[in-house]
Amino acid sequence: MQCFKNKGADKIILCLLLLFVAVACGLKAPPMPPGENMPEAPLSFKVRPETGSFVLSWEIEGQRPAGFRIYRAAMREDGCRDCPLSYTLLAVLGPEARRYADKADTARVFVYEIRPFMRGGAEGPPARLQTHAGEEDHP
Repeated sequence: MQCFKNKGADKIILCLLLLFVAVACGLKAPPMPPGENMPEAPLSFKVRPETGSFVLSWEIEGQRPAGFRIYRAAMREDGCRDCPLSYTLLAVLGPEARRYADKADTARVFVYEIRPFMRGGAEGPPARLQTHAGEEDHP
């Protein structure tokens, strides 16, 4: 089926369509609400092992986020430090949250991230911390 009798017009429309698709595809972040700044990464992030869990705590400064997302990645048991981490979303917490208990094997080593997010879902920079089995707080 031919849309136009002029083959030159078909080529121009096809090129414009391909250009539009090339520009429109890609990974984009959720939209930022107008007039709001991205929240800062949580401060004073600590993790403390307790019986059968790790307790995370943090503070914030500046603009209050809409909430926090807690992520966890397990360090490989073969000790590979250059291997990429695969984070799993553990919880979505409200704006007043400053503590989270993760029921996990405290003999394993994990990397936790706390990411503040805004209305609309855009995430601010994370605070990241690696656990050390059997040890107390780490800066």
